[in-house]
Amino acid sequence: MKRNPKIRVLYLDDEVYRLDDFYLNFRKHYEVYTAESIAQAKEILEDNNIEIIISDQRMSDMAGLKFFESIIYQYPNLVKMLLSANADIETAKNVINKEKISFYAIKSIEVGKLKTAIEKAYESRLALTIADSLVSLYFDLNEFSEEEIAKVLFNINKLYQSIGGDEIVIKGQTLLATKKTHE
Repeated sequence: MKRNPKIRVLYLDDEVYRLDDFYLNFRKHYEVYTAESIAQAKEILEDNNIEIIISDQRMSDMAGLKFFESIIYQYPNLVKMLLSANADIETAKNVINKEKISFYAIKSIEVGKLKTAIEKAYESRLALTIADSLVSLYFDLNEFSEEEIAKVLFNINKLYQSIGGDEIVIKGQTLLATKKTHE
């Protein structure tokens, strides 16, 4: 039986003991990379096919959110998760609702909850990747009717909703995904 490859996760924090803790807690579940600076994180991103990046918000060289904004075009499919020592609920809502990141939590989050968040974020990424590929294929072929595309989109939405998404819609040739927000 072929084993699925581990999800590649990069954890960025300028506090080395947190990097060590993360590695020890998650190395059995994921292929873990750690970085203690923005420069080191960029190097790891360039050299590896990272799927999820988790960053501390308050880094010494750049805020985590600013770093995510700086790499969004270079790594559009990268799942971004932000951790902060301060529980700022308004910031969390604003950041998630603008869809700049997939997850926001305080640093003291329980290991099990963070693992669950990583798994859900990865599932969403997979669903969007599959959906984007399928829709692109149908648009590229240009021989399918709108009705056939609607059927495919219906099935994609069933998958997306099963992992917590709301709806995937097509606007022109752009695929848009919406998330259920928790107020």
